[in-house]
Amino acid sequence: MVYQTCVRFLGNVQEAEETCQDIFLRVHEKLHQFEGRSTFKTWLFRVVYNHCMTRRRQLAIRRERGAAVEEELTRETEEMRAEEFLADNDLSENVNRAIERLRPDDKEVIVLRFVSDLSLDDISEVLGLGLSATKMRLYRAMDRFKTLYENAEGAN
Repeated sequence: MVYQTCVRFLGNVQEAEETCQDIFLRVHEKLHQFEGRSTFKTWLFRVVYNHCMTRRRQLAIRRERGAAVEEELTRETEEMRAEEFLADNDLSENVNRAIERLRPDDKEVIVLRFVSDLSLDDISEVLGLGLSATKMRLYRAMDRFKTLYENAEGAN
């Protein structure tokens, strides 16, 4: 019943499963606070309701942030491609130098996106990250790459 309630509130099986687990952990931790003023079922479903509403708010915030990040990623990607970041797989010396100077986690996401030409969904699957975490990692990596590239370009 708890699981079905979570599915209905959240509309997503995976989120419902995760939230359901969180709820049972919370109930286990807070069981000593059950005072018996209502039935256990009523108390339990109040916990379920509160937890689901909190989770829905968190998901809404994440979606809003994700949309903003996605817009920024799209803009950054277009800028990088406009600068011919990848020109027929013939990377310039400055690009190679900048990629080599990136931190390993930045390097892997840049390579997966621009060299391997994987989608964000594919990258998140490969790295075992959520889509929003992947977008944020790519955005930050592109920012650091841009700085390193501009420094390499200025050195010439």
